[in-house]
Amino acid sequence: MTTEPTHGSSDDIDAEFRRMMEGLEIEVPEEAQNDAGEIGGEEKPFTVEDVLAAGDDSPALAVIVTPIARHTSLAGALRLSLAGEMMDRVLPAEARTVATENGALVTASATETEAHEMAQAVSATLRGIPLVLFWRRGDKMTATRYLSGERGDDVAPVLVLGACADLVEELLLGAVNPADLGEDASLDPRSLTKLQAMKYVTLGLWQK
Repeated sequence: MTTEPTHGSSDDIDAEFRRMMEGLEIEVPEEAQNDAGEIGGEEKPFTVEDVLAAGDDSPALAVIVTPIARHTSLAGALRLSLAGEMMDRVLPAEARTVATENGALVTASATETEAHEMAQAVSATLRGIPLVLFWRRGDKMTATRYLSGERGDDVAPVLVLGACADLVEELLLGAVNPADLGEDASLDPRSLTKLQAMKYVTLGLWQK
């Protein structure tokens, strides 16, 4: 299932995405602040690079940021568009849509290749709507833009994270498990029947 483009040129889409995502700040975990240290008597700012430089044994994680208002509508669109073998091929078994105040997410444990296949499929479903794929494994994090199923340019994750909901960073750092958020905030697209999926989609992808 696809949605019709709601914007004009790619410049317009980029501008709309920036407008929609601007104004949010990264909230630094308390334990990270305690380890920030001082330089010249002033506290050293803690950045995402500090977290990545430390590295860890966390599984590879993918988070796709969308401007879709309802995570249920996003799950419904994916259920209808990626039914059967297509869903099994491009959507990891534990993939879930997640609600944030700034738009719905799709997240799953995935290799880098799997993450890009998932982003391409989600982007093709939401044709005309700009997305950003974040992928992290250990000390490596990437951010890539997608539009209408086409991969765009890579951007610096630390720059884009500042315009995203705090939950995006928390998911990438493993501080939050989407399966623990409850159905009102997290949903498995595979759990929906076609009738449920159609009901969620008719509520409107952009409706608050």
